[in-house]
Amino acid sequence: MNPAYAQLAAQAVANERAGKGVDAHKLWNKASRLAKNTANQGWAAARAEFCLNSRFVHVRERVA
Repeated sequence: MNPAYAQLAAQAVANERAGKGVDAHKLWNKASRLAKNTANQGWAAARAEFCLNSRFVHVRERVA
């Protein structure tokens, strides 16, 4: 696994857990571009979409 992908994915997970959906979305998008295999690319893209559309993302955060 690409170390840069793994680092971004770990940061994205931490942001998800902290309720920072927009930040997690951005990190997952970056991770999807760095992923070297299609499974990781697909997973990161799906997580990015989930974070952006998640009910956990506050309206205030979406505007910022």
